[in-house]
Amino acid sequence: MAQARADGTRPHVLKRLAKSQVLILDDFGLEPLGAAERKELLEVLEDRYQLSSTVVTSPPLEQVFTERESPGLQPLAGTSLGSSLASA
Repeated sequence: MAQARADGTRPHVLKRLAKSQVLILDDFGLEPLGAAERKELLEVLEDRYQLSSTVVTSPPLEQVFTERESPGLQPLAGTSLGSSLASA
C-alpha cells in the first residue's frame, strides 16, 4: 500500500482488493501496523464485508509479543480493526 500511495494508484489497488474473491493476510501481526496502515486495512475489510472471503493467518500471539520488543506496540483488541477481524 505504501507503494500505491506513493505512485497514486491507491484507489485502484483498494478497488482490486475489494473485488478479489479471496483475500489472504498471511502472518498477520508479525510487524506492527501504523495508524495509516490500520485505517487502510479497515477500509479494505469494510469494503469486503459480507461480499467476499478474507482469510487471516498469524503466529500464536505469545510468539508475536515475545519476538517483537516494541515499546510502541498497540494491540488491535478494542479497536475498529480488531472488531472487523473478529467478525470477518
